[in-house]
Amino acid sequence: MGSPVQGWGAALLRAVGMLAFAFVVFALVPNWLLDRIATRVTTTGRDLILVGWWAVAFVSSCWFFVRLQGRES
Repeated sequence: MGSPVQGWGAALLRAVGMLAFAFVVFALVPNWLLDRIATRVTTTGRDLILVGWWAVAFVSSCWFFVRLQGRES
């Protein structure tokens, strides 16, 4: 993905990308889910949906973090 030695600009861009991604998957989407399903789903169903989302968010953020690191030579 990149050279083994990268400049501050590329590192900063990757850090901002990861931060934005984490904010969306760990703050905005769960807030949106709670807002939409709070009155439409039972508490058990809501908990299962949110736990499922957190699992998906965690796995996808781990994958994204590994992809941002690039490959070693």
